[in-house]
Amino acid sequence: MLEPSFASKARAFVAIDSLEQDLRQCIHQYLLDHLDPEDVFGAQLEDLKERRDADVEAQTGALTDYLYLRQAYDTLLRHKQLLPRDLGDLLTVNVGSMDGFVAVRNRVMHGRPLKIDDLETAYAFVSRFRSRYFPATDTVLSALEEDPTWQPATVSRHTAVDSVLHNLPEADFDETGLVGRADDVRQLVDLLVRGRDRMITLTGEGGIGKTALALDACYSLVDAQDPPFEAILWVSLKNERLTADGVRTISNAIRDVSGATEELGRSLDSSFGGSVDELADYLSGLHALIVIDNLESAQGHEVVALYDALPESVTFLFTSRVGIGQIERRIPITGLSDRDAILLLRKFASRRGQTGLASLREDVALNVVTRLRNSPLAVRWYVLSVEAGKTPTDALRNQVDLLRFCVDNVYEALTSDAKLMLSILRTLDRPISFDELAVVAALDIDTLRRSSQTLAQGSLVVRTPANELGAPDLLELSATARAYLPRVDVESSVMTSVLDREAAFVRDREEARLAAAQRVLDPNVVMARSLEDEPTAHLLRLALRLSRNGDRESAESHISRARMLNPGYYEIDRVDAFLASTRGNIPAAVARYRDALSQCVDEQERARVSSFLAGHLARVGHDLEAAIPLAQYAHSVLANADTAQSLGNFFVWDKQYGAGQELLEQALDLTQSHKMRRIITTAIVESWRRWAEEELTNKMPPSAFEKAMSGVHTGKPLLLEGTHDYRLVEAVARSLLVAVRAMRNLNPPTDPQLSRLRVEVRFVSRDGRFRQVDSWERLTRSLGQLPDGFLDRHSDPLDPRPKAPVDVRVSEPTEDAAAATGRLRGVVVNQRESYAFISHPDFPANVFFHFGSLSVPGDKDRVLVGAVLEFTHARDDDGRDRAEQVIVI
Repeated sequence: MLEPSFASKARAFVAIDSLEQDLRQCIHQYLLDHLDPEDVFGAQLEDLKERRDADVEAQTGALTDYLYLRQAYDTLLRHKQLLPRDLGDLLTVNVGSMDGFVAVRNRVMHGRPLKIDDLETAYAFVSRFRSRYFPATDTVLSALEEDPTWQPATVSRHTAVDSVLHNLPEADFDETGLVGRADDVRQLVDLLVRGRDRMITLTGEGGIGKTALALDACYSLVDAQDPPFEAILWVSLKNERLTADGVRTISNAIRDVSGATEELGRSLDSSFGGSVDELADYLSGLHALIVIDNLESAQGHEVVALYDALPESVTFLFTSRVGIGQIERRIPITGLSDRDAILLLRKFASRRGQTGLASLREDVALNVVTRLRNSPLAVRWYVLSVEAGKTPTDALRNQVDLLRFCVDNVYEALTSDAKLMLSILRTLDRPISFDELAVVAALDIDTLRRSSQTLAQGSLVVRTPANELGAPDLLELSATARAYLPRVDVESSVMTSVLDREAAFVRDREEARLAAAQRVLDPNVVMARSLEDEPTAHLLRLALRLSRNGDRESAESHISRARMLNPGYYEIDRVDAFLASTRGNIPAAVARYRDALSQCVDEQERARVSSFLAGHLARVGHDLEAAIPLAQYAHSVLANADTAQSLGNFFVWDKQYGAGQELLEQALDLTQSHKMRRIITTAIVESWRRWAEEELTNKMPPSAFEKAMSGVHTGKPLLLEGTHDYRLVEAVARSLLVAVRAMRNLNPPTDPQLSRLRVEVRFVSRDGRFRQVDSWERLTRSLGQLPDGFLDRHSDPLDPRPKAPVDVRVSEPTEDAAAATGRLRGVVVNQRESYAFISHPDFPANVFFHFGSLSVPGDKDRVLVGAVLEFTHARDDDGRDRAEQVIVI
């Protein structure tokens, strides 16, 4: 429960004033009735006389009228022995609370903003003096208790204690005091005292408490022991106010800087009616603080002009929903904490006699302030609405007037791009990083950045800083903006595109994570270092896909967009370099790879880029001397199958065959992928073939024969496993071709050499895969050039690859037979690892079939070019002809 209090500053004022009157009356009644003033006041007497003589409006000549509260109290205590015992005891008991009460008294009596517990403190202290010695106090307290609604008129006392010239208004939050802003007030006062920033702006949505905070800070400066300003001048550009009945326009409101200038000048001279230059003359040499409240009503350039025109001794404090956007130190003000918002709700409801709201259960109160977005204005509006007769539920549900007051003028001033960005955020309805927003919104980056800044300045968008390394800052609608904006038509073409791009981004991100885990050195895999990089990585993957599809212009556009979002991300230059390399632009690719290296943050990234650069230099630039050190560095850091294979290949190309093969064998041991096993095995076969050719060039046919045969033996096991990797088939055929050439140079060949060659010739002659590779014809011609006796003519003959299609009508059935069986016959014309194409005159585009359609699964090794198949015909939904129930004839 809240402590009893006076409910308003005016009620506290009359009670404190009555207590002071009673204290003075006690001095008259018990001291001055028989003592001289010198004996009663002592050393204070001369000071009291000076105050009385300086008061031209003095009503009486009583010196007690010029005693401060503490002076009157202490005077009675000094002469306690002359007072009635119970009066002396009452004063003694309460002297310990006097210091705290004096501070409260000064805020009440001198028009200062009240602290949160001031009214409770004042009530508790004054109530202790309800006795026969304090009749005025008792009378006033009784009157206040009898009529809780009575609000006496009071006059603030700006006395000589105000050493700072000011025109600060009375606070409008005195019923509760300034709740929950103590730290903000201290921060603002500290900034103003230090004076490092000449222009400070408190920004936040309407009703969040900017004005109250600024006013409290200004009064703290006025009452400071050593005030930093000689004058504090306040002007408000507020032109609307919110009531329980709606938004009301303030008549005669100041609406621009010109009107503000006149108002400020009149604070110094009531006859002022001049210009900014004349105001500057008034303020010349004066340390002054100019406060302009509700600055959003003015144009930013007018404010800057005022700032430039006034002397440097002037400091500016503004409150604004949007800020100026230039030369200011911006302090964003957000909603109250849950605890402070609930406290404000209870206090204000209690002051307004809404005991039901004041005594809500904690969980219910939390729900209320949450729905009111912890806004001080919203909490007060809610209580006033209930006081005016609305049901609490209806007031929470229907906040149209409140939201219009807080947002309307900011929203209407937005550009169409900023409004579109708000609609997109409302559609997505979740926190999102700026980079991800750029991906899904597909707006111009600069436009998006400006809109984001505008919305943040207007407190329509909230930025949440990243709370962990690598996580991005997040943007989301403020609670007020979300309540203000209507739901968006998600079926509109613009929003449909946004949602499609969002779905594509999420899908691509998950696929990319799987790909990155499998192949670190795939140039089409873009590595995101953190969540912050994910949107940029998505743009780069799109660029790679567009480039593969031949859309170079769009690919470059996506890379440029990625660079604007995340210029320090090394993958941007790495992808740019890769695309330049694929176009054969060697200098540009090298330059971009070097740029990527300079942006890498750890060894893993540098090793990865070094591997790509090495590959470019070796394969495109043909600069092995530069490539090998880079590849060695990459392998020393990453030490995986890819780096071992690349470095091994480079050594082979550099004719360092032994070192190259050692690395390739290492790569074979490191890989778990069947595909990589085939690729690396092919590279090893090629290395043997290259080495054999080198030996032939050096007139060393025996060594060449052995190495060439080693190449055949290396590739043969995978071929026997049934692989249809035609690069491996071609490599084995080329290696066998070099072995045949070496055989022709042997003088004479040994029987074991001839026997080994015959075995491999027989192997390739029976394997239809070899008939489909480019080396087949050269191999058959080379074998035909061997002298008689080199080969066993009883071995299986070598048939060259057919030059013309084989007649597909093998045992062609009659039309009646075909109709009866529903089966066709054709010839394999193209065959791959898991599927093939059948030639048939009824199907000019050939018939596709997958090996899974074989009636006898074990027949897949018999599916070779030229093989005759029997099948039934089917047609896919997309119109493609397909063979089913396939039998090898």
